[in-house]
Amino acid sequence: MRMKQQSYSIDVVIGLLLFCVFTASMLFVLISGAGAYQNISNAMEEQYSGRTCLSYLAAKVKHYDTMDNVTLTSFGGVEALALDEQSGGETYRTLIYYYDGHVYELFASRDSGLVPGDGFEIIAVDSLRFEQAQGGLIRIICSAAGREEDVFISVQSGKGVAA
Repeated sequence: MRMKQQSYSIDVVIGLLLFCVFTASMLFVLISGAGAYQNISNAMEEQYSGRTCLSYLAAKVKHYDTMDNVTLTSFGGVEALALDEQSGGETYRTLIYYYDGHVYELFASRDSGLVPGDGFEIIAVDSLRFEQAQGGLIRIICSAAGREEDVFISVQSGKGVAA
């Protein structure tokens, strides 16, 4: 009778030991997966502002891209991307620029007298720059979360020069 009782206790100990090993390995897998997910999430968050800024600006330029309607200019001492359109015999201008830690957009008549602070905040970034590149390309450089990204956009006018 004593042998049977000892056999059950060894079976119980082995079963508990296997259960603990299984539980420990599951926790290890879950913790490893959570760490990997956190790293990916942080990387995506860091890239979000820069990529969103460039995608937004590229879409705006393509929307306004007709002869001489996309230019680089200065607005209240800030470099800006100017997107012009005609409506009812009047020229309206959309200005996109960096001011006070954000990309701003301002839509108004060309001689409205507005200043950079009057625009609408689009997205927070570290910096935004525009450059005239060879072949009629405009280079847009956006820095966000310590990362600098850029895009080259071809405009129909082939100029993109200051107006």
